[in-house]
Amino acid sequence: MRRRKFVGFVIAAAASVLAGQAWTSAAVAQPDAGPGALPAGVTASMSPPLTAPVRAAMSGTGGDTRQEALAGYWTADRMRTAIAADRQPGLRSAEQRFQQAQQQRRADAAAGTATAEQPLGPPARVGPKAPQESAGAAAGAGGAATASPAAWTPGYAASHPVARTYGKVFFRNTTNGLNYVCSATVVNSEGRDTVWTAGHCVHGGSGGNWHANWAFVPAYHYGAAPYGVWSAAQLWTRTAWSSSSNFTEDMGVAILGTLGGWHIVDRVGGQGIAWNYSKTYYAYDFGYPAAWPYDGGRLIACAGNTAPEWVWGPWSADTIKLGCDMTGGSSGGGWLRWFDGNWGYINGLNSYKYNNDPNTIYSPYFDGAAGSLYNAVRYL
Repeated sequence: MRRRKFVGFVIAAAASVLAGQAWTSAAVAQPDAGPGALPAGVTASMSPPLTAPVRAAMSGTGGDTRQEALAGYWTADRMRTAIAADRQPGLRSAEQRFQQAQQQRRADAAAGTATAEQPLGPPARVGPKAPQESAGAAAGAGGAATASPAAWTPGYAASHPVARTYGKVFFRNTTNGLNYVCSATVVNSEGRDTVWTAGHCVHGGSGGNWHANWAFVPAYHYGAAPYGVWSAAQLWTRTAWSSSSNFTEDMGVAILGTLGGWHIVDRVGGQGIAWNYSKTYYAYDFGYPAAWPYDGGRLIACAGNTAPEWVWGPWSADTIKLGCDMTGGSSGGGWLRWFDGNWGYINGLNSYKYNNDPNTIYSPYFDGAAGSLYNAVRYL
């Protein structure tokens, strides 16, 4: 039996509406109960947890803001030594359960007993947006497109739209108290504060908690943070992820606080987003793989044609695949559709890999679940 392995960290939103949820670490602050009403299938936290050192910095004589306290916590050394998110506790058992469910669904399809495919809603997309300030970036991709799984270094300057809108996520897992990393993408919205990543980059999934000390560093490069360290004001994900570790909905969103008076989309720009389109398209995938042979210090790219994870007659998986040899740490990095060398529409993200197939990466298919998550946060 093949084993599934997770790949780094993905953009997601941490949220909990479970009354009286207990935290496993006494050093983590209890979040608020969350909003009174949420769209079906979505869960959120209006106050992501902070560990004791961060709270102490906020309440000390200096009275640091949340942004300042998190920037103080995420030193260059902590960033450098943070662990790829695929190594979080509980993910191995979650992947085994999900793999068994996928195998059963394919077997049901082969036997003609599978549940009928659900009709998709209308396709929808929201376009990208350039930052308010001049980006000073040359048009065009920094690296040649390739259909092979081999990743490459695009070599974008920090001012390039892709470099500015992609970055590394840093968080502390409240179950074991260790620091982890993912990747994420700034996405355009009316609220101008949304960052998308994998669900497992914001919440531990079934039996887990919201991640603490959540921060995003756009255009990260070997410890450099040219646009600052941005803290999460809210975390969101799909309930299917937080309650069941269902990788078909391994999606998350962080609503960032402003930094220096800036909304992040105004500062760095935002990629577009699309859902309910075909499962096959030409994708550009960007992330920060940290496991060998990569070191997590720079942005890495892949490109190629996507396809459903499996197809049997009229049935197909609700996950899609792309040839790409990125490793742990790239989780949450967005897959761009209709990419013009600067801007595109995220239509997938790095979620997991199989241990016996290091050259293929998988994403949730962006159907109505992705649209529901986007619509729940777009005005925040």
